[in-house]
Amino acid sequence: MTPLIDVVFLLLIFFLVTSRFEKEERELDIDLPDASQSVPLIEQPSEIVVNLDAQGQIVVDGQPRGIDELEGILRQASVNNPLTQTVLIRSDRRAPVGTFINVIDVCKQLGLQYTEATEEQ
Repeated sequence: MTPLIDVVFLLLIFFLVTSRFEKEERELDIDLPDASQSVPLIEQPSEIVVNLDAQGQIVVDGQPRGIDELEGILRQASVNNPLTQTVLIRSDRRAPVGTFINVIDVCKQLGLQYTEATEEQ
């Protein structure tokens, strides 16, 4: 019985040490559209999560932002991480398409890679 407990504790320590604890911005209740096919992210570089709610409000770091504020945040992030900065855009299925396109335009203007979340995980 003692060797089994030792193995369990070693596994527990291993998983605690190798786990990545990251601040996730997936706490907003966003109703993502369904997708027939999705590609998971293989590696997660420096990432900013931009949430668009059903009213078209842009939320970053849990705070509502305007498009100009978002551009400033993304510009600073691209300066800090020019090669690895990415943007994850999570849009509610009822969000206005215009706001979604504005966020994509800002990403393109700054040369940032972006990913759209298309379905719930």
